[in-house]
Amino acid sequence: MKIFIICSKVFYGKIPPIQHELERMGHEIVLPNSYDNPNAEKESHAAGDAAHLDFKRRMFERSRRVTKGVDAVLTLNFEKNGTPNYIGGATFLELYDAYVQGKTIYLWNNIPQGILYDEIHGFAPVVLGGDLSKIEENDMVNQSQPSQFRDPQLETSGSVVGFYPREFYVFDNFSSFAVEYRGRLWPTSEHAYQASHFFETAPGLVEQIHKARSAHEAYKIAKANADKSPENWDEIKIVVMEEIVRAKCEQNSYVKQKLLDSGDLDIVEDSPKDDFWGWGEHRNGRNELGKIWMRLRDELREEKG
Repeated sequence: MKIFIICSKVFYGKIPPIQHELERMGHEIVLPNSYDNPNAEKESHAAGDAAHLDFKRRMFERSRRVTKGVDAVLTLNFEKNGTPNYIGGATFLELYDAYVQGKTIYLWNNIPQGILYDEIHGFAPVVLGGDLSKIEENDMVNQSQPSQFRDPQLETSGSVVGFYPREFYVFDNFSSFAVEYRGRLWPTSEHAYQASHFFETAPGLVEQIHKARSAHEAYKIAKANADKSPENWDEIKIVVMEEIVRAKCEQNSYVKQKLLDSGDLDIVEDSPKDDFWGWGEHRNGRNELGKIWMRLRDELREEKG
């Protein structure tokens, strides 16, 4: 994880041991804006208002740029001049920017009491209480859940005809991601799979399916000619499907990223009709397509280490 440490300049002396421990844990650390020159702001003040304004502008721009490139910010908030868990104005602005950009926010100590308490509480920070192992725990929880998941917000009551795609629609064979398979480019993985029924038995149907204007049309052509499938189709169809889905994942970076973003949740083709590729009416079917996607997800994670 890449972590941006932010804090008041008076706490810079506390950074080295914390930085060292975080790096030992495998994290990449970005230090505060003026860490290398804590007197920079004082020097800009001495140079006049214009110099100070330019200094603040550059610091704000750098902070926003750095925040965009990290996974989390860690705020070091200790006692300052009798104020427990102090967070100054500049640090608060950095916290706000991290919140707007959707970054995870860690506080070393509890939220300070005062006029900014409600605002900082609204950022939903993770309070470490000085325990850096909580960063690892929180990271593991985050990895187990999808990085974004709009499905709970979609209307499924049947009171409207909703057609906005679900978060992980890319796993559906009907989704519009082209797949190169067996030397040809297929409009969707559904086209490729349905054509696979007839590579050896009915080349003419392969051509029809390749030209089909939709995944649904490809499916209908194959269903109407099911008797022309090879005799061992039921024995080989899972292998064929996995080859095609693997190609789809490897050839489409967005599909691969969505697979990595799916967390540790079960991936299910939640069809109420298909209890072989999906889970079927009673939700106890084989879910073979979902299993393929989960196997590929495991492989991707192993490759990433």
